[in-house]
Amino acid sequence: MMNESAGDLPAITPPASLLLVEDDALLRESLADYLTARAFQVTAVGTCLGAYQQLATRDFEIAVIDLGLPDQDGQVLVEYLRRNRPAGIIVLTARNSGETRIACYRQGADLFFGKTVDAEELAIAAENLARRLRQRDAGRHPPMPSGSWRLDPTQRLLRDPAGTRILLTQRECQLVALLARQQGQSTPRMLLEGQLYRQGGDAAHQALNTLIRRLRRKLDEAGVTRDLILTDQGVGYRLVVTLVTENGANDVTS
Repeated sequence: MMNESAGDLPAITPPASLLLVEDDALLRESLADYLTARAFQVTAVGTCLGAYQQLATRDFEIAVIDLGLPDQDGQVLVEYLRRNRPAGIIVLTARNSGETRIACYRQGADLFFGKTVDAEELAIAAENLARRLRQRDAGRHPPMPSGSWRLDPTQRLLRDPAGTRILLTQRECQLVALLARQQGQSTPRMLLEGQLYRQGGDAAHQALNTLIRRLRRKLDEAGVTRDLILTDQGVGYRLVVTLVTENGANDVTS
């Protein structure tokens, strides 16, 4: 049963950003309303693709993930987050067996709740997890990049730090721009295929493989590193250089 009382514990300041991934619309709305009342900044989605789309634009301090999602097992999203993002991970699922709990903890979950969840318990656990993560990250500073690549989407030009210019096709430019949004973190195949190819399915899967292969060959022929894009097996692709997008262009739709 969900407890409707917000409780007396003070909310963390500033409010923690929280990504809620739950396909049950009624439960998703109820939890989102309660967590918002507890001063979380909540973004709620119902699919893994929706989660990847949100993660393509920002990071979250906490992610609450249902495992029984319609488009992909939530455990894949748990593993993706642990490998690529700093978020604290809370699993929320009806698959409440010991085997599932152990698998989720091995994949990187911080906390595990079975359904039906008490909303106040979930909120307090999320607040405490956010506090610990903030304490852990206090004083950390990102390393300074040694050199930047540049992408001009208007001209479809990619330049390495030495000034070598590579003319891209429209689709190659869209791919690089999508990867650049993550800045060193892996971008899921599901998100890339959905953004680049409207038809989806096996055709999109094969088209993305061809696009990556063609771009790597073009980089090699230009005399620059073909390892600009790293394959993260079972996850997606990652841009391994710092890249600046010129002219403030962000349009990567096909």
